[in-house]
Amino acid sequence: MYSLIYASRCTNPLSSEEVELILNASRQNNDAMAITGVLFFNSTQFLQCLEGPRNTVENLYNKIIQDPRHHDVTTLTVREITTREFGGWSMGYFGLTSETKELFKEYSEDPDFDLFTLSSNQACQFTLSLTDLIPSVH
Repeated sequence: MYSLIYASRCTNPLSSEEVELILNASRQNNDAMAITGVLFFNSTQFLQCLEGPRNTVENLYNKIIQDPRHHDVTTLTVREITTREFGGWSMGYFGLTSETKELFKEYSEDPDFDLFTLSSNQACQFTLSLTDLIPSVH
């Protein structure tokens, strides 16, 4: 099992409807590919953890890199895992809320909420900590 976390910048502003469309497509596609994970969007940047079979995760990540809705796609961490950390979620989602802002402050002192300031370890811990905010997400 393989886990990959990346950050990217949104090319153009996305409406909540566009984010919902992305999530719905991701959930359907991820179910079919045995991918699980979580997506965080702070209105200008994405932070996503993908987990599943190594080749499948890498192929999906290569598609994400080519997606024109993203730029500055940056791998923050890749690692082998023995069990899924987001196994119940085809793609969990968290947006910018007071709770996620407070959680982010535990891992970064950046006042601009820049996801690119997270180290590999901080990115792992932040994504894992998101699971504490809601008992269940798709």
